[in-house]
Amino acid sequence: MALMGPRVTFFTHQMDPITSGVTILQVVQTIAQASAFLYGYVVSVRNVPSSCQRLLDQCNSIRGVLATIMDIENDQSLPDNLRHTVSLLTAEDGPLAKLDAELNNLLPNNLARRKMSKNPRLTWPFKEKEAGMIADRLKQYYGDITTILAIDSWNTLKEVAQGVKEVSWTLQGIEEREKAEEYRKLLEWMNPVSCTDKHEASCRQRNPESGRWIFHNDQYVAWNKSDSAFLWLNGRPGHGKTILASSVIDEIQGSGEAEPQTLAYFYCNFRDNRTTIAAAVLCSLVVQLLRESKDDWITKICESVLQEEGVLVSLRKLWKQKSNGEPCPTDLGFLRKLLVEASTLVHLPVLVIDALDECRDYPELVGHLINLPEDARLRLFVTGRSEPEIKNAFHRLPIMTLKDSAEQMHADIHAHITEQLKTRKRFSRLPDTLKKRILEKLSTRAHGMFRWVQYQLDEIMVCKRHVDIEIALDNLPAGLYETYDRIIQAIQKRGQGDDQIVRSCLLWLAITFTPLTLDQLHEAMMIKVGQSSLNSDLGVINPMDIVVACGNLVTYDEKTGVVALSHYSVKEYLISLRPNSIMGSISYMHACICELLFTYVLCDSVYEAWAKGFTAGPAYGASGRDDYPLLSYAVKATLGHLRHVSDKDYCVITALKHLHFEFRDDTEKCSLLEHLFQPLMDDGQSSDKSHSRLFIPLQLGSPRMVETLVKVQPDLLNVDIASGSGLPLVCAIASNPAFLSVLLKLGVDLNKPSFIKPCLYGQQDLPSGSYTPISWAVAIESEVAVEFLLSQTEVNLPDDILHTATQPYPSRDSYIAHRSKVKLGHNLYLEALSDAEQVIGLNPLSYLGYELKYAALHGVQRYDDAIEAFNIMLSKMDDAPDPIRQLRQQYVTPSEVEDAIQQTVLIHLENAPLRLINTSTGRLCNRDAQINAFLESTECKELLSSSVMHGPLQMEAVKEAVAKHFGWAMLSHRWERKEPLLHDIQHKDIYELDPVGTTVKLQKFCEVARNAGHRWAWSDTCCIDQNNNVELQQSVNSMFVWYHHSALTIVYLSDVPPSSQSGALANSVWNTRGWTVQEFLAPKIVLFYQADWTLYVDVRSRNHKESVSIMQELEGATGINAQALVEFHPGTRGSQEKLRWASNRSTTREEDIAYSLFGIFDVNLPVIYGEKRQKALGRLLQEIIAHSGDIAALDWVGQSSNFNSCLPADISSYKAPSWPSLSKDEMQNAVSMLRNEAVESASKLYALLANLSVPRFANGRLQLPCVAFSVIEVRPRPCQDRAKCFAYNIKADGLQDLLITMEDRWIQFSSARPTRQTFLLIRPWNRHDLELPDFVDETQSVDDWSKPGSPTDEAVGWSLGDNEPPDSQSDTRELRLLARLAQPFRALLLAQQRGGEYKRIASDRNIIASVDDITRMDARMLEIL
Repeated sequence: MALMGPRVTFFTHQMDPITSGVTILQVVQTIAQASAFLYGYVVSVRNVPSSCQRLLDQCNSIRGVLATIMDIENDQSLPDNLRHTVSLLTAEDGPLAKLDAELNNLLPNNLARRKMSKNPRLTWPFKEKEAGMIADRLKQYYGDITTILAIDSWNTLKEVAQGVKEVSWTLQGIEEREKAEEYRKLLEWMNPVSCTDKHEASCRQRNPESGRWIFHNDQYVAWNKSDSAFLWLNGRPGHGKTILASSVIDEIQGSGEAEPQTLAYFYCNFRDNRTTIAAAVLCSLVVQLLRESKDDWITKICESVLQEEGVLVSLRKLWKQKSNGEPCPTDLGFLRKLLVEASTLVHLPVLVIDALDECRDYPELVGHLINLPEDARLRLFVTGRSEPEIKNAFHRLPIMTLKDSAEQMHADIHAHITEQLKTRKRFSRLPDTLKKRILEKLSTRAHGMFRWVQYQLDEIMVCKRHVDIEIALDNLPAGLYETYDRIIQAIQKRGQGDDQIVRSCLLWLAITFTPLTLDQLHEAMMIKVGQSSLNSDLGVINPMDIVVACGNLVTYDEKTGVVALSHYSVKEYLISLRPNSIMGSISYMHACICELLFTYVLCDSVYEAWAKGFTAGPAYGASGRDDYPLLSYAVKATLGHLRHVSDKDYCVITALKHLHFEFRDDTEKCSLLEHLFQPLMDDGQSSDKSHSRLFIPLQLGSPRMVETLVKVQPDLLNVDIASGSGLPLVCAIASNPAFLSVLLKLGVDLNKPSFIKPCLYGQQDLPSGSYTPISWAVAIESEVAVEFLLSQTEVNLPDDILHTATQPYPSRDSYIAHRSKVKLGHNLYLEALSDAEQVIGLNPLSYLGYELKYAALHGVQRYDDAIEAFNIMLSKMDDAPDPIRQLRQQYVTPSEVEDAIQQTVLIHLENAPLRLINTSTGRLCNRDAQINAFLESTECKELLSSSVMHGPLQMEAVKEAVAKHFGWAMLSHRWERKEPLLHDIQHKDIYELDPVGTTVKLQKFCEVARNAGHRWAWSDTCCIDQNNNVELQQSVNSMFVWYHHSALTIVYLSDVPPSSQSGALANSVWNTRGWTVQEFLAPKIVLFYQADWTLYVDVRSRNHKESVSIMQELEGATGINAQALVEFHPGTRGSQEKLRWASNRSTTREEDIAYSLFGIFDVNLPVIYGEKRQKALGRLLQEIIAHSGDIAALDWVGQSSNFNSCLPADISSYKAPSWPSLSKDEMQNAVSMLRNEAVESASKLYALLANLSVPRFANGRLQLPCVAFSVIEVRPRPCQDRAKCFAYNIKADGLQDLLITMEDRWIQFSSARPTRQTFLLIRPWNRHDLELPDFVDETQSVDDWSKPGSPTDEAVGWSLGDNEPPDSQSDTRELRLLARLAQPFRALLLAQQRGGEYKRIASDRNIIASVDDITRMDARMLEIL
């Protein structure tokens, strides 16, 4: 080195008198050796003595002074007085000579007088006192030297700085090299994952013209301008979040900001198992920041290693862990602290984490990211899907949703497709019109999913004809899953060979722990369960055939040979549980892999390869021998797959048994078994090769495997797990106490002793010998096992064992308390109570006695006393010191439980009738009486007492108890004469009333309800105050809800005699009454009773809705679909079908025919008895149309209502069935015919109709959107029954000629004899035919419907498209709309009035109109009176 030149030159001169003793350079070299020794010791051991640091500090101080003296000595202009001073220092008996001797004594013998070298592990040769004395002597030498040099000379002071600087340079080279090496080793030890390749691959996929919009987004701009901010970019699968993340990374890297930013990024990638671990995410980000730091942090953490407090505390702790040979920590809390500290070492840190949802343990990671920007003063950009855990964690933080950027996403997709059409040769040859259609179709249907677009482009590119492309565009899948379904279906159609290849490949790729090569997949296909050798016939001729068969479901890297799934959504598709899932559950998939791997390793040829010296490489998923490439993965990954297998997958148990039998019969293969399960055996269980077959399931924690193996071979419970490991019960006590109850159920002997070597369980201080289970549990101090065994009465408890078992309880009251707990476990409550009282007497200040007293009193159902004891227990806890006081948080106060119970009761009774009959007392109770009865009941007290022990409060148990107590039965029946009314039973016991007339019906109903276990009952005859209009209105509007939430509805058929045969129900008058429709549809549980109160046709089901025969009979009698009878869903849609159900029914009061339907349509309207049938029905129909926009209620035949001419006068007008709609095949044929000639007309008509508003009522006037056809001619024609009807031939513009009949005479006109009045034939417009998303908020007052998708939830109306699947994929919406409108339809005949409004002319028959010219259809809004 250049800096060393002057030193060497100077000291090779002939010695002058100044250097006649020891030279300064010699002393400097000795100090360097001593410093190296001290520093090496510091970094290689734990708990370094403080004297060592003192010695190191003194050496550094002396070295600095000597460096100054060397510069002074070398100065030719040094005055004589100073030269004399230096000679005193270097004399033979001077301070430097003594110092050199002291330093040589400090060094170990093997280092003295030798070159400085690094010793990785040294021992400290001095005691603390002796080292302290050496440090004091060094300090004295330092003082002597500085005293001699204390000369007030400006020349000396001038040279000091230069001398120190040059000597520092000399030593700095050595230190920097050492520092760089320590820096490298530390970061390498942290094992970061590089995401550079992933980033570069993402950049290559990115279209330069796409994604730029994100940098102008308001949320991103705000995030980018801040020094500490968070931003979460979320979107659906395939939206291109990773590509956008790569854009953000490149933007930050090339931002050119005046203040440079420090970027660290990480891509979670499901294809690389290393990147799906939360600890790897944080570790890698820390390493990136440390690499970018300009600060000398490595020196800081090395020099501060002995300090307890200070800066970079976590980094210093990390350094110590590395120096002590420990593995890199994986605790997320600690790694977060490291990330915060690393952020302080760089300028403007920015972190980017992509695909957070692909991290396997992201639920644990998200909590550490929430406040990270504030704590570390950094910017954090995260992408990921809106998984529940992520959404809940980030819901209060800035969120950027791709759904809200649909316009920008559409533009990006448009640009991407345009580029593909230009750059792909096959696309470039297509006609411009076809390319335009591809662009429009894919852009419209993509909904922001780049991945979906790419799959469709790949599919289109293989089409061989233009017409094939057209077909593909007309049949685009709805999303990624449907895309994958079609890919799989296409593979299946290619034949069984491709199907088996793809299934095998996808099975492995879906759950592999590391990337798999093509050769590994190929070898995996040759495994046949049950065969002892690989079957080459199952392999492929060319391994690339595997990639070709899988198509765009996989990717292949030619450089590495790795095959992977093409997108994370493919993996989700494969592992999702769906009706058409091709794989099954995740556990089943792992079970299949385990079975294959077990079969594989048992192959003789595979074992021979292993026996020849095979060793798995570190990257075990992608390395191995050429002849058996899968062997490396099998050895390292088999146990991992086995850990993911559920107890329910028995194929693994069979394979495990076969595996163990094979290894037992062929002991030479035990070495391979050791490698397969090495992590389990590394626990130190035993070096013995003959492990019991229960060893693996016990270690894996698989109760079902243990149960199955023991049932096959019960003697396994009496066979040692391994030599010195004891019986299975002993192993469970030490390793997995959760198995104790499993083994007990299997009949394990709880007293059988075992020979145990405690050292195998990490118990070094216990002697080997024979232990019973209880003595073993006591010896290893397993409180769980001791408690369990003491609770079993069959366990033998000698006095010494009992004494030892209770030794953890130091006082007599603790022992008695434990004894009380044991008795509580055996339900010996009175004896446990006695012990609890003793504990209170011995230690009245302790909470423990009152806790036990509470439990015992609760057990004997003395709930009031139990609550009193519990309150005392809480007060004792409040007065106790920590940590007892902290236990108080585990409990809920009785007052809190009381409030929760009362609140739950009130919420539950919101859906209950106002009055109910108590079936036990026979008395009618209002709401307050019902609540008070519950609060005083034993059930409530038991609930209160049992709920206080669980914090937080277990509300599900409270809700269940409240629902059970307040469950009520409802009566559905036909009213008869002299039904008992409210005043007849109020303040009376119904069971004491004279059993005459209909009173008997009420009494029997309450008895049946009580015998069915229901405390409350309701009958409409006597539980409503008919004279209270407010209560009557509330009851009518709530009755459907009451029936729905009832625990049971009893249908009494007074006209069905005993022992009736099937069919009697259909003929019952009950089926003709208006109110009984909702009384059967609403409840979940219904029972039919005959006249003698026996079950109908003796069907003893708990619910007659589950009886197929009864439902079929009821369907035939009512015309209501059987599925709707069982799973009815109320609402205003499908109105015509529901109105048809009521069209044959009658009610005593004429308005009730409408009021009885309020609940069915889920509407709430005033009840106005006296308004007459037409107005009541008109108000109902008006509400239905206004609420849902469903014009099906206008499809009727009969007389018009005075309420509005478009509505019927009577509900019987709805008897006609719905007009049929086009089938799927008919629709496809119709669209095909229209495609070549009516595309433009369809588009115009669609736009025109889309601008029409929905139907609405105001003041009895109907604003109706419709397609109108002007009537241009009316001519009379003879009618068969001239006395009752008139017939007319009609011509209308755009319609074929039609014939109509009506009860009233109509005017005759033609072009030759025109009329001043305008007549129209109209088709009411149903907006649902546009196939737009349904934004109608049909809020329900009745909750928890069993199946929201029941048939009655659909629009079962008369409009042509109502019954068609909502997302028909055959053609465009415009053409499908036109196809519907071109079909025959039921027309309404309207006559214009003087004010411009219209009135409907009613007809006693349907007016069936057929379109003649689709271009002549006129869309308009009409006002109808």
